[in-house]
Amino acid sequence: MTQATAIINTESYLLDSLGHVISEDYTAGEILKRGISTDTNKNYIIPINSSLEIVVNLKNTEVQKTLSQYLSIKNLSDRIALL
Repeated sequence: MTQATAIINTESYLLDSLGHVISEDYTAGEILKRGISTDTNKNYIIPINSSLEIVVNLKNTEVQKTLSQYLSIKNLSDRIALL
C-alpha cells in the first residue's frame, strides 16, 4: 500500500483564474504596482508578489464566477486533507 499527499495551492489557482478573467475583460480588474489601490466595497486586492497585486471588481459576473469556483476547490481540498 502506498500513501501519497497532494498539496493543492488554491490561492495560486485563484490568482491564475483572475488573471485570465482580467486579461479578457478590462472591467473585471487590473494588475497594479503594490500599494497603489485601496480596498473598497466594490473591489478586492490580492497580492501577487512583493511588487504587484491584482485588483478585481467584485461586481463583475466573471469575477464572481471565479470566486465561486475558488470556494468550491478550497472546500474540496479541505475535505481531502481531512481524509
